[in-house]
Amino acid sequence: MLSIFAVIIYNRVYDATLVIRKLVIEVKFMKIIFKLGDILEKISRIILMILVAILGISIFLQVFFRYFLNNPLSWSEEVARYCMIWITFIGASVAFNDDSMSSVDLLVNAVPRTARKLMILISNLSVFIITLFVFKYSIDLLLLPGTLYQTSAGIGMPMWIVYLCGPVGLFSMSIQIFIRLIKIVLNWNKEVLSE
Repeated sequence: MLSIFAVIIYNRVYDATLVIRKLVIEVKFMKIIFKLGDILEKISRIILMILVAILGISIFLQVFFRYFLNNPLSWSEEVARYCMIWITFIGASVAFNDDSMSSVDLLVNAVPRTARKLMILISNLSVFIITLFVFKYSIDLLLLPGTLYQTSAGIGMPMWIVYLCGPVGLFSMSIQIFIRLIKIVLNWNKEVLSE
């Protein structure tokens, strides 16, 4: 009788340790994902600051050389355009993380709290799926031979550098959306996260 009782207690303790191990692994995974999101956020902001500075300097130089020296630069418009493209993709990730993306929340605010949470979850899940879909096709576009071997007309820069902004920005945005989905699920019984 005592041995049966000991086996039952052992099995319960063993089951509890399995659950604890699983939770520890999940917590470590969550910490890694959240840390990755923070690192991507900081790197994205630094890249944005550098790109905005390059954009401003190239436009200033173009205006100065064109109107004051009557000798326009051939490369400044192209540099400004490519900086703007990179700013758009990287900035979308930062804006999503800061909750600065424009949205129409008339319907979301009109429904009860439970339905609101569900709508926010479905909305973020659909954005995550679409972002992954576009990420996959942006990589396909990047790997096309025409993209890999093409160079820009003004500065001779390889065009794959320009097309790389899609996968980089969409990857960063996917991580941010994934983190938001985790937070929505973890905080399901708490207040609704704003979208």
